[in-house]
Amino acid sequence: AAFTYMSAPAGIVLDMASNPAYPVVQLPVATFIPDTTPPTLNSFDLDMNSGNITLYFSETVQASSIDMMQVTLLAGPNSLQSLTLQSGIVPSWDSSTITLQLNPNDLITLQTLIPLADSNATTFISITSRFLVDTNSNAITSIVRSNPLQVNHFTKDLTPPGLVGFSLSFPTNLNVTTILLSLTFSEAVNISSFDPTQVTLLNSSSVGVSGSIAYQLHGGTVLNSNTSWPVVDLLLAAQDANAIKALAQFVKSSATTFIAITPALVADMVGYPIMAVTNTSAAAVGAYSPDTQGPQFLFFNYDANTGLLTLGFDETVNAATLRFKMLTLQSSSTNLTAYYQLQRYVSLTALAPVIYVPLDPADLLNIKLLLTLATSVNSTFLQMNNLAIKDTALVPNVFNSPTVLQVTNYTADTVGPTLVSIVVDLANAVLDLRFNEPVEVTS
Repeated sequence: AAFTYMSAPAGIVLDMASNPAYPVVQLPVATFIPDTTPPTLNSFDLDMNSGNITLYFSETVQASSIDMMQVTLLAGPNSLQSLTLQSGIVPSWDSSTITLQLNPNDLITLQTLIPLADSNATTFISITSRFLVDTNSNAITSIVRSNPLQVNHFTKDLTPPGLVGFSLSFPTNLNVTTILLSLTFSEAVNISSFDPTQVTLLNSSSVGVSGSIAYQLHGGTVLNSNTSWPVVDLLLAAQDANAIKALAQFVKSSATTFIAITPALVADMVGYPIMAVTNTSAAAVGAYSPDTQGPQFLFFNYDANTGLLTLGFDETVNAATLRFKMLTLQSSSTNLTAYYQLQRYVSLTALAPVIYVPLDPADLLNIKLLLTLATSVNSTFLQMNNLAIKDTALVPNVFNSPTVLQVTNYTADTVGPTLVSIVVDLANAVLDLRFNEPVEVTS
């Protein structure tokens, strides 16, 4: 009241004799009755495209007093499907109409809480008295959760989702040796609609580039436990991971890792399919974590007829890196009554999780001379030392101790010896018979 005055120009009013009133300059108010009426929220609109909430009040309110954490959106009275806002963008000017922009996290969460904010019928608001004040600092009238205010105008999400970015890594904490793709979208997507076969990985931004390679996924496992989220973590199928690792200059660094997707990859919570990323304008990887985990030796087979070793690993290996002297055939896993360390190198070129190693004839001959070694499943074990082989990222197998495995599939020697040559020495009365494998002389 002490700061309330009135000024009026001359003639603002006439007396009964038509004489004009004198001008008034800063006449103090005699009686001042302050505004004690709290503002009320009359209605609101929600636009799920822009993420804007427009609020219509009974009078001008102070924008600077707004606390968005006092606002809760609900699917209905006392609904468990609700979201209390955390923050957002507030205008800087006072008005009776205020538009709040939800922060991205709140908007994404709102998109996941179906059926909340899915239509007019499932969009309500409640506020506490701490939400804001009017220009006379009167706190707003609260709207309780049991009797929330229904939205006046609801704008459905009509914007299709887009791929914001992706990362690729070779996880070491999942007890599997594979590839993890993390795809980030512009909004929450329906995880159940995700189809990994609509993903193509490339080593360049376009299939038209010379030397380009494109690989379409055959499947994979989605790791997300929730039904909707803007990030999808995809663990590639072993078939795809091994095939990708076998390709040279493909997904070996950030410079050789790109992605293309079709609209059938995933849809948002409204059902709109994602915007395509074509294989002529592929997206570059945002974060690339190289393969640092070496291959694990899983099994081996042995054919005593041909001397063929089959070695199985948990990922694609580079057979050319196999160090033969790191392999030892043993008659048992611990008690080495008979054993043979391979000595001779055989040229190998395969890039695969299972490689075939034909033993050098001299090594096979020496193994057969050891009568208690590799004659059955129970006498066939293989020790593989650390650093015996590398994967396609040139990471070697490294374990705390050498790996010793018993043969999985054993093929017995069922082929008889072949007489290769005969030498007759009449001078010394010696007949020299030579065979292609060791024979029992006493037989």
